Formats: sequence, structure tokens, C-alpha cells
Amino acid sequence: MGQSTPNRTALAGLCALAVGVLLNFLLAEHHAGLLQAAGCRVDGVMAVTNNDGYYHLNHARLFAAQGTPLAGLWSGSMLLSRLLAFLGGTDIPSLLAASAPLGPILGLTMLLAVLPWAMDTKAPAVAVLAPLLALLSPYWIDRTHLGAVDTDALAPFLAYASLYCVMRLSIPSRRLAWAAGYAALLVLQWLWWKPGAFLAAGFLGCHLLHWPRQRGDATVKLTLLAAIACATALALARVWPFADWYDYTVAHISLAFGGAEGALLSNAIMELHPLTLAELGDRTLGSAWLLLLLPPGFILYAWRFGWKSLFLLLPGAAFGIFALLSRRFIPFFVPAAALLTVYCAVEVCRLLAARMDAAASGWKLGRYGALAVFTVLLFSGAGAKAVEYAPESYFSSPDFTLAREMKQAFPQDTLIWTWWDYGYFYQFLTGMPVYFDGGSQTDASCFVAAYPLMQSDQRTAARWIRYFASHRDAALDLSRRGKQWPQYVTELMAGMREKTNGTLSVALCLPARVYTTVGYLYAFAHVFDEHPPAVANHLDLFEKGDFRHDRDAGAVVVPQAVMDKGYTGFGSVLDLTGKEPAQFDFAALPDPYLTHSGNTDFLAVTDRAVVRSVLFRLLGQYRADPTFFEPVRAFGLHTGGLWRVVDTDENALHTPGAREETNLQSNKS
Repeated sequence: MGQSTPNRTALAGLCALAVGVLLNFLLAEHHAGLLQAAGCRVDGVMAVTNNDGYYHLNHARLFAAQGTPLAGLWSGSMLLSRLLAFLGGTDIPSLLAASAPLGPILGLTMLLAVLPWAMDTKAPAVAVLAPLLALLSPYWIDRTHLGAVDTDALAPFLAYASLYCVMRLSIPSRRLAWAAGYAALLVLQWLWWKPGAFLAAGFLGCHLLHWPRQRGDATVKLTLLAAIACATALALARVWPFADWYDYTVAHISLAFGGAEGALLSNAIMELHPLTLAELGDRTLGSAWLLLLLPPGFILYAWRFGWKSLFLLLPGAAFGIFALLSRRFIPFFVPAAALLTVYCAVEVCRLLAARMDAAASGWKLGRYGALAVFTVLLFSGAGAKAVEYAPESYFSSPDFTLAREMKQAFPQDTLIWTWWDYGYFYQFLTGMPVYFDGGSQTDASCFVAAYPLMQSDQRTAARWIRYFASHRDAALDLSRRGKQWPQYVTELMAGMREKTNGTLSVALCLPARVYTTVGYLYAFAHVFDEHPPAVANHLDLFEKGDFRHDRDAGAVVVPQAVMDKGYTGFGSVLDLTGKEPAQFDFAALPDPYLTHSGNTDFLAVTDRAVVRSVLFRLLGQYRADPTFFEPVRAFGLHTGGLWRVVDTDENALHTPGAREETNLQSNKS
């Protein structure tokens, strides 16, 4: 339980690996049944469940189509995509079959991220329990379950393996071998996930802080400091490639932590949201209270290993702080958190048992009994969550149906206009280009995509979409953001009259989930205004259920789901059947509006900012008008909708002459 022979510790490590493999297999088998029951399949094959997975699938198909899936290995961090191309080729079912199991398989590397550090403690209990606690981290299971495909699955192992090599460099023996291992891992991270290479390079800072024991150590540290100073100077002097590396690092840090320039974009990406301490403990270790063991574990580990401990404690503490600011960093915090938590529990058991006034047999019974109790406590939260966890695909069965219908109803060169988190998905399943995706989303591209949907004039919205569909590289003049922005947008729309490609096929695809993010669409449509609005809810949709409206009596009965959402009253109840937005004086009608229609089987609760927008009109509650948006699949509450964006021969662009004609020219609404 305390220090042990190397053979016992190694055996404990092997047990951890064996148990971990078994647990992951059982979880994968369980998750397969749940995902199949949810309809997460394409042509009978398990589908990939996360957005970024389709990014790798898109590139894999491209590499395979070129006939050289492993060629150009050194260009970009595309190793995962090239591996998938090698395994799956260009066939969609084959690529999905090769991709779906990668999450659980690569997820096992979490064991290897923890195991070397755990074995260094010479405590068999730590070598067994710490890797397994990390493997069962709720957030880790969520990122590596069956169907989840991303570089995350290997990133913690590569990071902690690099860190371990740096730690071993501080020990005189076999330095050259550890340096070679570190260099190899650095190259692998560059090919796998480029930010990981910069992260691993930063671990050299721990080596600089480690107290030198030999004369040669000081020389190495001074040389390293000089190299860092030179690289920094070259980056600031804008010398290639150092300037590019600097810009790349700053851009990723700004996005990850919500820099002022990309605050709205960071807020729109769930994995970049901050956490509370309780949430961090719950998602990392399965129980918030286990975080209480981290400070004493930190102290005990530092006391035991002295200066050597900073190689784990300093990055581990940094990852914990980063995870509080952005949950993206939880996987990097998991290994250190699991190790220190288990180390604290084992050391407490050892210290308590050592103070027991009993015979040797009683001492052993107390020692192992205490450890058994701690083991149950350590794994109760994570174990229960692992059993209860049901993986959810970001994409629903109707989303796959929309992809099939696009392939059937549109020519292959059609451009798909959808929100960015569906970009990779529809591009892979249809083979059609998209306006933007999860790798090209910026404030500017989000504005371009959201602006027409928030317009009140359908002609303007259709022309805007068709213009940017045929001029995808068109740049906005962001120097005019602020007071000049409304005038700039008016000038931009006026210039679109003769520049729209009338032959280009454009599909507007709005899955049901997009209608749950209208607050972001509205905010992005105003992101360059003088006073950008905060993200707020502007639309909720509900099944009609037992809805009744007695206009004469002024009485309305709504489904329980409406009240559960927090609505206790409405400014106006509107029947939109067969009507146009212009028939309502929304400036005089108080909101929120509860709207219903004989054309639809759902209710909507919205406000003055959205009720006249194209996005809202496409719900189908108003009188149908297919002039500019021809329905291929009319909007359904659980399916979303698909429309053909129609070109018009009329040259006169119906731009809103007055600010009140569009709810995007100002924030007054």
C-alpha cells in the first residue's frame, strides 16, 4: 500500500490496464445499443456523433479520393484524417465503420497518461486506482464514447508523456534517450494536434524551474533560455515561421478563453464555457467533494518528491485553472486530478494505519479495510455516472433525413446554407459545399450567415444568401463597424444587384436544433453594431397539445411544457393563420407573443425582435409565400426544414428604406 517492490507496482499497473480495457469494452457495448435505438445510423452503420468528427471524415474522403491517403503526412495536423482515409477509403459506410470505434480505443490512452506517474509512487494501490479513476472521468467518457471522433482522445496521453520525458531529463541517467522520446512526441503532436506541440514545448518551462544539480544543467538551461529569447524576438520582428507560430498561439488562446475580439464566438461554443468548482469536480472525478482531496494530495506529493514534484504539480494546477475558465481543458486536468486524489487517499490510509495500536494482523486489517472504504468512496460518483451515462449524438435521425433529401432534391454543385455546427456534417453526407463550418466560423462569417435570417424582407434575405453563396470569399469592411455599420450594410446590399449568380443552386437547411439557438443568431446578426445585444432567448417552440384560445373571453390554455419553461403570461396571443406580418402593428402589441396557426401543429413564443424575421416566417405559421424560399421539406417541430433559395429576375432590390422596416438595422426592438 505504501512503497513496494518494482515487481508489485508493475503487476498493479498491468492489472489497471486489463481492468481498463474490460471496462471500456463493456461501456462501448452498452453505448452501441443506446445509439442504435436512437437511430444514430447511416446505411446500417453506426454514425459519428460529434461535429468535429465529420471534419476528419471530410478530409479523410478527400485524401482517399486523391489515391494517396498517407502522402503529404507532414503538411498540417491531419494524421487522424489520413489514418481514417487509409482504413475507410472514400465509401461513407466504410469511413463511418472505421471511425465509430476510435473513441473508446484511443480513450484507453488515458490509462497510459496516468500510469507512469502512478508507478513512480511505488504504491501498488495508486498504480491500480489512479489510472482507472481517470478512465472513468465523466467528461472523458463523454468525449471518447462510441461514435465520438476527435483528436482529444489522444491529446492527454501525448501531453503527459511529453511532460514525463521532460521530468526524466532532470535525472542524470539516460538523458539522451528521454530527450529523443520527447522530440518524437513533439513531432507526433505536431502531426496529430498542432496546439499540443506548442503545449508540450511549454513544458520545458518546468525544466527551467527545476533546481540544477550538476554544472551541465545550468548550461542546458541557459541555452534553452537563449533559444526562447531568440524565438520570441524573431516572432515580434515578424520573421517567418516564428511570427506565424506566435499568431497561431495567440488566436487559439483568445478563442479558448473568450478574448474580447471573439467573446461572442467563444460563448457560442459549449466546450469553451467556464465551470464552477463543483462542476469541475463533478465532471472530472465524478463527485464534487473529491476536489477536497486535491490540496492535501498536492502537499503530500510535494513533500514526498520535492523539486521533482513540480513537473506534475505545476502543469496540473495550471490545467485545473484553465478548466475552470474553459471546460475544453478538463481532459488535461483529469490525469493530475485522478493521481493526486488517489495518492491522498492512499497516503491517508497508510498514515492512519501506522498509528493504530494493534497487532500486526490487526494493523494490516485496518490498513486494507480503510483502503477498501476509500476505494468505494473514490469510485462511487464516477462509477455511478458511467453506468447511468447515455451518449447523445449531436445529430438526430431527422438531420440524417434532411441530408438524404438534399442529395435527392438538389444538384451536386448546390451550396448548403446552414449554421456552422452542421457544416462538416452535411458536407460529408451530401458531398456538397457549405457556406461555413466549425473551422471557418468567425464573427464575420457568423454575421453573414445570420443576417439574412433575421431580415424581415424575404427578397433581401434571398438575394443576400445567393450573393454570398456565389462570393464566399467576399470580405466585409470591418473598419466601419459601430455607428457606420447600418449605412455600410445598406451600401453592401445595393451593390449586390448585378453580382448574384443566377444559375447557382442554394439550399437553406435549418435543422430543428438551429431554432433553439435564435439568441445567438440574433446576436451575431448585430455583432458589428455600435451596441451589440447580449445573447438572450427570443424563441421557444412547443407542441400544441391541449392548447385553447378563447379570444372573446381573453382566455388561453397552454400545455404544461409552456409553463414549465417559465412563461406565466403573454403580452399578446396571435393567430397567424393566412396572415402576413404587415397586418400586425407589432410596435403597439406588447410582447412576448404566443403565436399559433391552423397550418402548424406547434406553438411559438417569441418577441418583437424576431416575430417578423425570415427565420420565423419559415416556421409556416404565417401565410405561405414560396416566392423566394421554396419549401423542399416544410418546417417540422422535430425535423427542421429545407428550402430552395430562389433567384429573381427583378433587378430592383427591395432594401428597407426606413429603419423600422427591418429588425436588424437597429436594436430598438
